[in-house]
Amino acid sequence: MGSRILLTTRMQSVVDIVERVVGGRTKSLRLGGLQDNDLLVLLNKHAFFGVNPDDHVILQDIGKKIVKKLSGSPLAAKVLGGLLNNSMNSIYWNRMLRENISTIEHGNEGVMEVLRLSYHHLSPHLQACFRYCSIFGEDYMFMKDELVKLWMGSGLIQLSLDDDQRPEDVGEYYLGILRRKSFFELRSSESTDSGGEFSYYVMHDLMHELGLTVSKRECIRISSNDYVSIPRTIRHATITVGNYRPFTDFPVLKKLRTLLISFDKTINKRDQWVVLEKVLKVATKLRVLRVNSSLFKLPDAFGNLKHLRYLYHQGPLEEVGKYSFWRPIYNLYHLQLIYCNRSVGILETGKFG
Repeated sequence: MGSRILLTTRMQSVVDIVERVVGGRTKSLRLGGLQDNDLLVLLNKHAFFGVNPDDHVILQDIGKKIVKKLSGSPLAAKVLGGLLNNSMNSIYWNRMLRENISTIEHGNEGVMEVLRLSYHHLSPHLQACFRYCSIFGEDYMFMKDELVKLWMGSGLIQLSLDDDQRPEDVGEYYLGILRRKSFFELRSSESTDSGGEFSYYVMHDLMHELGLTVSKRECIRISSNDYVSIPRTIRHATITVGNYRPFTDFPVLKKLRTLLISFDKTINKRDQWVVLEKVLKVATKLRVLRVNSSLFKLPDAFGNLKHLRYLYHQGPLEEVGKYSFWRPIYNLYHLQLIYCNRSVGILETGKFG
């Protein structure tokens, strides 16, 4: 008693279904866009980030014209403001007004045009990092360290000319740019373990939708229970192996660079082992491998992954003892990072923990 459910949606059909199910106990509210004055404040906040707006009166006048094209969308104002921040030049701002957003229509498609515009103005390496994130689901909580290391392992971080700057520093710089341009939002939440706060990054659902659109021939996120054909151009994939339909599309994995694979809890260890062994024998060009399974160790076929840089294995915690990689680990000449949720040991010719 006394509980309430707040549901947000972009589809009227969802509203109609909910109203039919719960009857007269619902109240729907159609949200309109921001007023131009409020939208201008938001646009200016991002467009003049790091500079004094009073020094750019002409640009402020152009900004007032741009606002009228945005259909009241705060997300469009944030994204376009970050794009305008690239140059405090009236020629650039007028070009943005005249050539790029003059045909924007009202509604979600109009907002998507602004998002595509901002994406196309990113440098190629930032575009690649953004596309990569589409292998994760909506509302995924990106931890900075995790995301930067995945970018590093996949070869998306450009080497710095500064010898004192680590690849991790460059990756954090990339993430900072994408956040300032509103491709990510930085949030904080209370940790259930320590009681303190931790920070994480999320994508707005429209940004996630944009990522799926621009990466559809490069990245994929599927369940083997789905009737989905994997294009041969795919290089980064998240695959959940279900029990309803066994995974058999092994040949298309030959050119994968990233594979995040997990298994449904209903699949027994033997079947997990068989699938994983077949995958590892085919996907020999992997740079990043993340496995979430109930297996205590990986099949020896992982020793064929001579290009592997990042190895992550989330296995059962109840197993006691060291995780013995054995001899195949010595074939991974380019390995930079191993992550396991238990102690790690290499036997026969050496040890490390």
